[in-house]
Amino acid sequence: MKTEANNFGNDFINNHQNSTNINKMWEEFKDEIQKLTDKHIPQRTITHQHGYPWITIELRRMMRKRDRLYNKIKKTADNGKMRTAYKNLKHLVQKETRKCYWNYVSNIVAPDDKPNPKKCFSFLKCMRKETAGVPPLKHEGQTSNDTVDKSKHSNQCLLKTTKLKCQIWEIKNSTP
Repeated sequence: MKTEANNFGNDFINNHQNSTNINKMWEEFKDEIQKLTDKHIPQRTITHQHGYPWITIELRRMMRKRDRLYNKIKKTADNGKMRTAYKNLKHLVQKETRKCYWNYVSNIVAPDDKPNPKKCFSFLKCMRKETAGVPPLKHEGQTSNDTVDKSKHSNQCLLKTTKLKCQIWEIKNSTP
């Protein structure tokens, strides 16, 4: 590709040294670049392999079979047999995925031969889910998504509860 591009560049400069037609030069340049990309850049898209260690080769094959069946159903007219076969395969893939996942987890947490705490703790750390931020709050029938509104509503609720606590404390202390 590099040599073809260099050859085209040299030919292009030699042929168009005295040319003033910019549009013609642009069209020729664009066409040659398009030809080179069509010739040398692959068209096949490669799917990313998911990094889940519990997905085995057999399970991945079943997933691809399920996906092919789904695409066939989408392309063809409504076919009851194909649809039931797809549903059965879908349920089987889901069942096998769960089984493989729990086998993987059980081997990490309680392995047969020797314990590997690093694997266990890295798995637990990976599974930890923390949310940063406050979810939408509902105050007096209004849902607030804005951070300023959330803080105002939180402060109002806090003030109400502290006033109530203060009133209860005063009542307790005022009685003889």
